[in-house]
Amino acid sequence: MSKSVDGSSEAHNAWSHLKSINLKKLTDLLNHFGPLNIPPHYDADPTLGLIKIIIGQQLSNQSAKSIWLRLNESYPERDLLISALASGRGDVLRISRAKARTISGILNDKQINLQNLIHKNQKYRMKYLCQYWGIGPWTAEMWGMFICRDPNIWSNGDLILKKIIKNLVSDSRMTELDLIDASAPFKTYLAIYCWRSSD
Repeated sequence: MSKSVDGSSEAHNAWSHLKSINLKKLTDLLNHFGPLNIPPHYDADPTLGLIKIIIGQQLSNQSAKSIWLRLNESYPERDLLISALASGRGDVLRISRAKARTISGILNDKQINLQNLIHKNQKYRMKYLCQYWGIGPWTAEMWGMFICRDPNIWSNGDLILKKIIKNLVSDSRMTELDLIDASAPFKTYLAIYCWRSSD
């Protein structure tokens, strides 16, 4: 995984690279937004960040934010929040049983070290995280993008990305896969522009 010390520099390099693909709709998008950094979409804490992503599975951003805000109001200190989530009591936490089970399984696993996992490559992170019940590729990809800040991840399972990428290539000879491949090593940035265009 490559990381830029200067996020702004990486953002500009990504913007320039994506422009060089020379796809009209994508170029229009890039010109509209200018260079974009990978946003702090989830908590920088790798454990809380993963929990937020799990809570947000198959929910709108607004619904996920409301749940997270309620949890933080009920458990304002990190240790209290972690302890409550580790209990697996979805009925008390007012989250689904499935999500409570997934979060509890991770928090009660003494072998997991998310801080070390950040420094692994995405293939390793995917394999490691997806061994846990309730974690699939989308969750591992969001964690890689926003917590590890890996610049070169694409999420094939994200419905918004599927819709936007299809539209971007609709007037060209490129396929969706062609565009995704051409965006490397800045696939995450392509995803960010797609999401921003849908806001």
